[in-house]
Amino acid sequence: MSSYLNIVNAYNVTPRKNKKIISFAIYGITHFFSKDRGFYKGIFVNFDLAKKVYPGWIIRVYMPHTEPIEHINLLKQMTDIELFLVNTNLCLRAIRFLPNDDPSVDVWISRDLDSIVTFREKAAVDDWLNNYPNKELHIMADSPGHIWTMAGGMFGKKNNMHSSNAFLNFMLNFSNNSPANVYAVDCLIAEQFFYGSNNYIQHCSGGKKLENSVPFPAHDMTNCTFVGDVANIHNYYNVLDIQNKYITPMKLKAKAKAQSQQMMFKIKRLRQIKIQSNQQNGCNFNLNFKN
Repeated sequence: MSSYLNIVNAYNVTPRKNKKIISFAIYGITHFFSKDRGFYKGIFVNFDLAKKVYPGWIIRVYMPHTEPIEHINLLKQMTDIELFLVNTNLCLRAIRFLPNDDPSVDVWISRDLDSIVTFREKAAVDDWLNNYPNKELHIMADSPGHIWTMAGGMFGKKNNMHSSNAFLNFMLNFSNNSPANVYAVDCLIAEQFFYGSNNYIQHCSGGKKLENSVPFPAHDMTNCTFVGDVANIHNYYNVLDIQNKYITPMKLKAKAKAQSQQMMFKIKRLRQIKIQSNQQNGCNFNLNFKN
């Protein structure tokens, strides 16, 4: 089967240019591994943390349109999160790289939902944006386990020159010739498409050190281990009181809306029944009388 990707729907997309995007992908929400790692909860946790760590940046989430409707509906209500529903057989871990093809995006970073955004990575991102204007690509390696040239959730890109659908076209061709969802294939995709010999700056404290590498800058140590560390998302979800901040109010709002719609339907139905009853009893006042 040929590779394909279609945007089925997009919600809460901010109608402005020069956007700064923190991009995530999620799929298989109901699978044990996803629930155990807290990927879905990670959307709300990172949204909450990004208000302080990345003020002015926009959270964007890519997910298959076939995920459970209740999870989709909750995200649709988060009007400050851009939600893109896709129909695709491409690598689902790599669809978070699609802001590369978006002309409204000035700069974007790709992150993991089982990690949290931190001031350590923000200091590195700021250093890249402020001090390396000629480096379109930002790469981080912060642990001996970071063995890839580019980890899929630890890089960023400036959209200096837009070529319409350049990344999508690359992905379509790549997926026609390679397995779509094997482990770390998103790292390979990122390296093959984005990486050049001199187009990047890397912040590195461990793992695969590249030629254009500098240390991490000084930073606020709040909530900080190493960048890309797998976090206890369930604990952050509770400590940040995400349920009461976002989930419960949205569910109550949705319930009130559903009850209001049901009431309006009942009122409309009662009016229809009354009109029909009047007509049957000869009380049709819409008759045309003639002399």
